[in-house]
Amino acid sequence: MKRLMNERGVALVLTLMMITLILLFVLTLLYQVTNTTRQVATMEENIDARLVAEMGVDYYQELVNGHVQNQKVEKVQTIKLPAAPRKYRLDGDRAFSIKVDNRANINEEKLKIAFTSEGTAHGRTEEVHQTITITLKKTE
Repeated sequence: MKRLMNERGVALVLTLMMITLILLFVLTLLYQVTNTTRQVATMEENIDARLVAEMGVDYYQELVNGHVQNQKVEKVQTIKLPAAPRKYRLDGDRAFSIKVDNRANINEEKLKIAFTSEGTAHGRTEEVHQTITITLKKTE
């Protein structure tokens, strides 16, 4: 069998093609990883802002419930609501604010209070709209 000594640069071309393909795959994978990391960080910031807004909802509901329970109320129309905190700062850059709708829905036995809690975290803002229904129990 005759041994071939002159390959005319085929090995060099083949090696360069393999290196190029490997670099192409590595760069594509690196792009996907950085894109996914950025997307996850953005979603975490949005979720954190949403959770802060929901924390504001819980805070205002408990504030209203505690305030109403301390009053001796015979009619729904005489219920005095507590003032909503303008801005309540948590730790760092997280805060929430409550905006109460001034047009409360009042009928004979129920008072509905619509409000919005706006949560801010890491420069992102999320809003949660909620309604509190206060029912006056009749004592006979």
